[in-house]
Amino acid sequence: MDNEQITYAQLERLLKELGYRRVPSSPDMRVFANTKYDAVSILPCVNQAEWARPHHLITLRKVAVAKGIVDDIAFEKMFGDVRQGITESLDKGS
Repeated sequence: MDNEQITYAQLERLLKELGYRRVPSSPDMRVFANTKYDAVSILPCVNQAEWARPHHLITLRKVAVAKGIVDDIAFEKMFGDVRQGITESLDKGS
């Protein structure tokens, strides 16, 4: 994931692949929750074509691994797939 960028649209795709769903929030933010793993991600309301800020990617990875949503290797694969426009859902029994 080092020095690799994705757009906010791609980041949202990654969130969905990780089981997050958008939840209602204030108009200045986009909130995603994975209720199965009690995980939340908050993104700014920006143009979806903008590059995602590194701290959003790092935080998502740390939370996803710490909460047991995926391991490091699975996250890297999903990140690469989303970056290349490929989406594969995790079969986590949900």
